[in-house]
Amino acid sequence: MKLLNCKRGKSFRIINLPYDQTLGIFSITSGSIIKVLAKQPFKGPVLLQINRRKVAIGYDIAKQIMVEEVVSFGLS
Repeated sequence: MKLLNCKRGKSFRIINLPYDQTLGIFSITSGSIIKVLAKQPFKGPVLLQINRRKVAIGYDIAKQIMVEEVVSFGLS
């Protein structure tokens, strides 16, 4: 599913993403586990948590990122 379709508060594994130098700088790579913290309306940024860090990515990049949900079994 696309990152833009993900629900807030859930964790996901990135399975495919576009090449973007900024993503690499923030350690957002294929296989990374992310948590969606917020999605801003009107094509605004998506706020993610990755490796205990909060990162905002733009709408145009977020719509190209494919993810799968990760079941955490109560772990946070």
